[in-house]
Amino acid sequence: PHRSTIPEEYLSPAFYLTPPMDTGTPNVIYINPAAGYQAWAFTTLAHEGFPGHLYQTVTFQRQKSSNIRNLLCTSGFAEGWATYIEPYAYQYAADYIQDPSATELARISWLTEASIMHVLLLDIEIHYNGWTQAEAASFLKAFGIEDSAVVSEIYQYILETPGNYLKYYWGYLVFWTYALPNRTALAGLDLKAFHSQVLKIGGVQFPVLEKYIDAEF
Repeated sequence: PHRSTIPEEYLSPAFYLTPPMDTGTPNVIYINPAAGYQAWAFTTLAHEGFPGHLYQTVTFQRQKSSNIRNLLCTSGFAEGWATYIEPYAYQYAADYIQDPSATELARISWLTEASIMHVLLLDIEIHYNGWTQAEAASFLKAFGIEDSAVVSEIYQYILETPGNYLKYYWGYLVFWTYALPNRTALAGLDLKAFHSQVLKIGGVQFPVLEKYIDAEF
């Protein structure tokens, strides 16, 4: 990870910077020191690095596809993949540690991360149903978020970035749905093969992905 020269107050907590398509390098994950990333460094590197964005990008670039593919905006695919694959990173970490308690800890960590899906619902309510900050506060209270300053920050961020969270969690749900048959032992399908195929196809709109996934599996 590298640090950025962009002022901290304007920088995201962390992000993977896609390299130029003609070089494929450098592959850099920027960290905002103001975000206190030490507390969630593993999640950050899983999402932004391996097996998230960096791994996703490098794998696709190795397919030597047409350069025009690099110009397409498929943020739902990119963010959906990185969000979907995070629980596997927790699982890999638990297996590596080889401690039975690590498996449960990994699961708890993932459930805590997945619990922010309520922000997705809040995004819809604010931009589709016109919720006020007071209505958002009432909703967030059910999830234990009652600090007025935190509520205000969440509300203002969602208000200023409509649809931002949808690409993360709608994309996550799409990948989860595609992978569901592969999770069933009776299906006899290889989840690793499924993931490899998704990465090789690369960033596309979901109906296109579905077409090629259905053809393969």
